[in-house]
Amino acid sequence: MDILASEKAVLGCLIHPERLDTVMQETGLTRPVAADILRQLHHHGFIKCLDAKGKPVLNYDADRLASVRFTLSAKGFDAL
Repeated sequence: MDILASEKAVLGCLIHPERLDTVMQETGLTRPVAADILRQLHHHGFIKCLDAKGKPVLNYDADRLASVRFTLSAKGFDAL
C-alpha cells in the first residue's frame, strides 16, 4: 500500500494514542475522511486500536469509532 500525504498526516498524529476527534483537529480532515483513513490504516496494519484502559482491541465497532483510541504499530512507525 502506498502511503498518501493525508494518511501520513494521520500517522503523524498517532505517535501517542489518540481518538478520532483529535486526529480531525490536528489534520483538518472531516469526520468521514478521517474515519475512512483510520479504517484503512488499521486494515493494512499501520495502526492498532486500544480501549479506554489501553488494552488492544482486535475488532472495533465502526459505529463507536469515537470511543476507540488509535496508535501506531511497528509497521506504522516504519512508514513515517
